[in-house]
Amino acid sequence: MSPRAPQFFDADLLNKREAGDFWRRCMKVIDVANKHKQTPGTLHVKHMHAELVTLYDNRGRLVRFWLRTVVGNRLLIVGNRDGLLPLDVEPVHVR
Repeated sequence: MSPRAPQFFDADLLNKREAGDFWRRCMKVIDVANKHKQTPGTLHVKHMHAELVTLYDNRGRLVRFWLRTVVGNRLLIVGNRDGLLPLDVEPVHVR
């Protein structure tokens, strides 16, 4: 049995173009929030609210972000400054 290809977005709610558009929106929101020393907050994804969660390293650089629906906690996209990451991306920390 061959391994499944990685999923880079929730295909039930977004298509490839929409996922890319949301990555760009998230990056813009993150940059504005950083400039004003605020937390990113929520975005509207179709008919739902989605929370943008960010993770930074100890030097203040963005490591990763997640966009999840507020109701249902569905993971829509995961990304960093380089682009989208697989939804099942490896943990950031190592034991």
